[in-house]
Amino acid sequence: MHCEHASTHRPRAEVVSLLDVQPTDRVLEVGFGPGLTIAELARRASRGHVYGIDHSDAMVRQTRKRNAAAIRTQRVTLLHTSVDRAALRQAA
Repeated sequence: MHCEHASTHRPRAEVVSLLDVQPTDRVLEVGFGPGLTIAELARRASRGHVYGIDHSDAMVRQTRKRNAAAIRTQRVTLLHTSVDRAALRQAA
């Protein structure tokens, strides 16, 4: 289980607040790790969409669990791939 300390949570919340994400925004996070920022972005983009790309199978699994409700309601989409491969897919 991932342990979240207040000292690491505060900077993430501050950074997300600087983005000024609005309810209808579409947001991309590259390298989303355990999905805590994805959850916060989805909360802020309540009528928008959050996309995430991560190359780690473990992080994708953890993030899918953490954000299952937002994924079910199609407000979050996660890709298990590298940024390079995602760019190639888009270009094809």
